[in-house]
Amino acid sequence: TTFYKALRAREAIADIILPEVIKRRSLSNGSATKRQDLLHFMISVENPLTGKVYELEQLRQQIPTMLFGALDTTVSNEVELLIRASRNKEYINRIKTEVLKEFKLDSSSSTNDIIANMKMAEYDTLQNKKKFPFLNAFCDEVIRVTYSGPWSQRHAVKTFQVDTEDGRVFTINKGDYVVVGLTATTYTAGYEDVKSFDPTRFLEPRSEDKNINRYSKIIFGWGSRRCPGERFARLQILHLAALLSLREANIFLTKNPKIIHQGLAKHIDAVGTFTCEPMQG
Repeated sequence: TTFYKALRAREAIADIILPEVIKRRSLSNGSATKRQDLLHFMISVENPLTGKVYELEQLRQQIPTMLFGALDTTVSNEVELLIRASRNKEYINRIKTEVLKEFKLDSSSSTNDIIANMKMAEYDTLQNKKKFPFLNAFCDEVIRVTYSGPWSQRHAVKTFQVDTEDGRVFTINKGDYVVVGLTATTYTAGYEDVKSFDPTRFLEPRSEDKNINRYSKIIFGWGSRRCPGERFARLQILHLAALLSLREANIFLTKNPKIIHQGLAKHIDAVGTFTCEPMQG
């Protein structure tokens, strides 16, 4: 079956990765310079339950999940961020103001270096919504409009009855499969002017997200099969947005991306390419 083939492929990938994990771990214990990438982070991070690094077999199983499960959603959000940055320079300038203020530095190369050389474990700094309100609002809006995945499927293990706001009742029988259009949920959730890209919807006094049904925030799935890329994607685009705001460069598309609508969902056909050029010639 296709599923069996996928499992075999996963095992083959895990076997390819394992020697690199062993090599990296041995180098990190010596005098060699540690590489600051996702693989190194996963190898060196401690399990919060045990206080120890993960065993080799745990890494062998989890790294393929991050490589494939997290990579697609993260890249989708990064591309959407670049598109929005290219069209909304004023938003990037607001992010720059926040970043310079909180790091107490001017717009010099040293500030660029601080952001560019942040370790992944330090990305959490940027998630402080009190210090970086607009940065977080901008990234939340990027996530809201990003076509991270088409749908998610769940198998009902018991019979449910679902009451709707208009008084209707739906029965989901045990054994039924429920398919949910993930991106469509953010367009039917009660946000104001849902088709507009507007980060201020997440800021005071609007704070629209506080009044939105929690089941509308499932673009990364939900439950035990929630996409592992959710947290990673948000950390990456926070860092990318902060870094872009400090670069003295214009971001533009050499070609306009083709937006393909499928009902309420959409995705971007990758026919455009991004270019960054210095603002000062």
